[in-house]
Amino acid sequence: MYGNQQPIYGNPYPMQYQQPQAPARSYYQPMAAIPQQTGLIQVTGIEGAKAYPMAPNAEVALFDAGRDVFYVKRTDAGGYPTIAAYQFAPLQEAAPSAQPEYVTREEFEEWKAAVAPKRGKAVVEKKEDE
Repeated sequence: MYGNQQPIYGNPYPMQYQQPQAPARSYYQPMAAIPQQTGLIQVTGIEGAKAYPMAPNAEVALFDAGRDVFYVKRTDAGGYPTIAAYQFAPLQEAAPSAQPEYVTREEFEEWKAAVAPKRGKAVVEKKEDE
């Protein structure tokens, strides 16, 4: 009997000369995922916005810590970024008018009398049956 050969009779289980080995390790190390932040992301100027890491096909709003400016940074499928800067400006809300202006019945009748001859049509007075 040579090597791992089994005789036809005897022990039906094969002889183990080696201990089973663990599967080979993979040396592939995946890239660390870029964490998604849900709050306001503050950067220091345009250089801070340029340095902010992003995954491909992503978009994020970055707020400048020193000025009233924010940046929208987008990356394409290749991971190349484009940055657009926007400036905040306070809104000037108009004061609502106290009361809307309506035409009185007298002013309407005067207008109707002035417009009717110019149109060439007779104005039919509505009779009130009350």
